[in-house]
Amino acid sequence: MLLLRLALGGLFVVSSLSKLEYPQQFIDSVLSYHMLPEALARPFATILPFAELFIGCSLVLGTFVLFASALTIPLGLSLAIANIYALVRHVGGDTCSCLGSLVTMSHTAALAIDVAMALSAALLATRHRKAGWLGLSYLLRRFNLGLESSRLVLLKFTLVALCLVTAIAFVGVVQKSPVAEQIALNENRIGLIYRYTEDSEAVEPDIDAVSEMRSRFDEVTYLRILATGQDPWADRVFHVDGPPFLFIIASQDDGRPAIRYRFEGPLDPGTVEAVILQVLDEAAGA
Repeated sequence: MLLLRLALGGLFVVSSLSKLEYPQQFIDSVLSYHMLPEALARPFATILPFAELFIGCSLVLGTFVLFASALTIPLGLSLAIANIYALVRHVGGDTCSCLGSLVTMSHTAALAIDVAMALSAALLATRHRKAGWLGLSYLLRRFNLGLESSRLVLLKFTLVALCLVTAIAFVGVVQKSPVAEQIALNENRIGLIYRYTEDSEAVEPDIDAVSEMRSRFDEVTYLRILATGQDPWADRVFHVDGPPFLFIIASQDDGRPAIRYRFEGPLDPGTVEAVILQVLDEAAGA
């Protein structure tokens, strides 16, 4: 039970921090499912990472285990429903953003993880006392600080809150990748990210096409990235495991990329131009 609690809590902490690192990207991903009206989907996507972080910190610290496990069950089931919906309706893209930009996975794999999380949480809920062994609540009972029950609960909440604040602060000081820094310098601009796995003559027509788009649109910035494995952030956010891809991003106010379109090479300049015009129109009307 102890290992299961720590594993599930750690998964939630890592998942939430990955979403909090690039919140707009996760919000756009949730909106792409079209399951909820935007008035509900946007607040849900904003609150979810913080809820996951609370659950993760509570499980890792070993306090409020029953409450955190009870929250995880409907959360895991709701995520499973979202992945089933994406598989049936072919929405939300080919990959799931369940773990933010940390891992790229299919909706099928994400569905399996969601079900496993719900089942694990149900098991922890039924055995929460045993699962809390060596946790914060267990140690506070063991040392018997002589606090009233209300003060003891307040102390637990305070420690969990400190864990949340520390984790969120960690997101703010994580060193960015060179690619992330370049994107952040181009706030409120449309970006073309051309990413490929090998430098060869085969990609030259695509590079020429994208360069032409860059010269025609002053609002567009352009980055060409060779997937060398030396930039883990870029490998996660602009994942390429085969042919070259062009990512069209709309940088938000915080400079974090929101991927709007993804093209597999070889590129059709006319299609790329049409999409750029559409994104520019949307940005002008926002």
